[in-house]
Parts: sequence; C-alpha cells; structure tokens
Amino acid sequence: MSKPKIYQALHIEGHLRELFLEVWHSLPVKDRRAIWRRKLVSVSTFVPRADDPGLCGRAYGSSYHDPNTMAMAFGSYIDISDDLGTHSYFQDTDTDIRGTMAHELAHVFLGHCAEQVRIGFKPLSRAERKAEKQREQDVAIQCARWGYPQDYKRHRKARAIRAVMG
Repeated sequence: MSKPKIYQALHIEGHLRELFLEVWHSLPVKDRRAIWRRKLVSVSTFVPRADDPGLCGRAYGSSYHDPNTMAMAFGSYIDISDDLGTHSYFQDTDTDIRGTMAHELAHVFLGHCAEQVRIGFKPLSRAERKAEKQREQDVAIQCARWGYPQDYKRHRKARAIRAVMG
C-alpha cells in the first residue's frame, strides 16, 4: 500500500515533521481533501531573510512541472521557518509552531495561494494591504474552527524582537 499523499509532499524532518503531521491529521477529512484540490505540492523549510526575522512560515502559489501530465501546472507550497523551535531566544512553544502550520494550511485551504501570485517584492498598494488584512482575518477564523486559535501577531512580533536583541 502506498503512503498517503501528504508524506510525498513533506520535505521537513524531525520534530517539525511530527508537529505538521499532528496538525494535518487533526483537520477534518473534507478540509484535507479541499487542500489537496488546491494542489499542495510541497511542505519544506526555509531560512528567514535577515530583514524579516519574525517570519515563521509562508504559503504561496507557483507553477511546477506535473510528471503525471508532463505539462506545467499551478500548485500551492508551504514553507516553514527552519529555526522554529531550535533557538532558545525565540522561545517557540509547540503550540506556537502548530499555530504557524495551521495558519499556512488555512491560506492554502482558503485559496489565498492562487490570489497571491506576484512577481518580485514590490510594495503593496493600499487596496492590496486591505485585502491582505482581510485574508489574515479569514485565516484566523479558519484556524479557530480547526482548534488553533491565532495569537499570530504576538508570536511573530516577539520573534522579531528576540532576533534583533539576539
């Protein structure tokens, strides 16, 4: 019997992998199926940029080569900061890490990855900032439905402050 698709998409190891699978399996089956319909291609780690040390995770959309159809397709990706839970000065709890993972899964679930395909890192317009704020509010509501209430801004701000203070 082959492994479930989520195991094929996971490119994270150790404790982060265990926590991600815990969050994944806690989601309702219908919601996990909805995430797969959004073509979750990969869950991996990344090194946060020096100018944004508070960044814990990100969800985004991108094209990829689908080996089944031999064509280009659109997929959703999740990156989790590789330093979550590894540096004592960030003081990430497992609850914080699970919340980050649920937060990024909610972005995929709600279809935000398809909306956010942008080239480069141009500054957001006022309308884009307003839309981004609404997306984050929608994600917080979805995470609460899944049992992961979001104190995301507090966690991200605390990480950024600790990174600066070293």
